[in-house]
Amino acid sequence: MQALRFDAKLSFALPGWTTAIGIPLLIAGVVLTTISLAEFALIGKGTFVHFDPPKEFIASGVYKFSRNPMYLGVLLIFIASGLVYHSVFLLILSLLLFLLAHLVVVFFEEPALRIKFGERYTAYKDAVGDGSQR
Repeated sequence: MQALRFDAKLSFALPGWTTAIGIPLLIAGVVLTTISLAEFALIGKGTFVHFDPPKEFIASGVYKFSRNPMYLGVLLIFIASGLVYHSVFLLILSLLLFLLAHLVVVFFEEPALRIKFGERYTAYKDAVGDGSQR
């Protein structure tokens, strides 16, 4: 893996026991991403790509608990990869991925969903929240 070569330039590495944490996170990330994609296709009648977005509003399944489970699943995969490969660099990339995804959601996706689904999306967003109330 090319990203791992950057770890050699860092002055420290993750300990071996992080693999035991990374494997369950990796499984959880793959399962969550797969379920999210399936719900996009089956319930939303679309895909995750912008030229074929879901046509139906999705507020059930994993979307009942998270407004962005697909991003969460991919983030878990990145974090888990860093832990499994003992790579600080992959964990740093995970943080950058999180920041980029957050900006995309806040500045592009949420406004587009508000326009497309109106009050239904606003009520859903209020009901699911951002996770800080739990």
